[in-house]
Amino acid sequence: MENFIYTIEVTRQWNGSFAVTVPTLPGCVARGTDFAHAVSKAREAIGTRLAVLEGLGQPIPEERRNLHSVTLGVQVSRPART
Repeated sequence: MENFIYTIEVTRQWNGSFAVTVPTLPGCVARGTDFAHAVSKAREAIGTRLAVLEGLGQPIPEERRNLHSVTLGVQVSRPART
């Protein structure tokens, strides 16, 4: 068994649940009732996706090693609305 590492993006939804996407595996998504549940479901979704790719004889995508993810907060002054 080989280990793969993928970056996931976790977003809190309007209803308090969490959605997860895997940028290296387009269409690989998961949802969970809380953060830990969403991450657990993402792990399952990634495993399933990789198994399907392998079963179809397709290559397993590797994440780019030079990818850096940064979150920035930006303050913007807007003109007053009239």
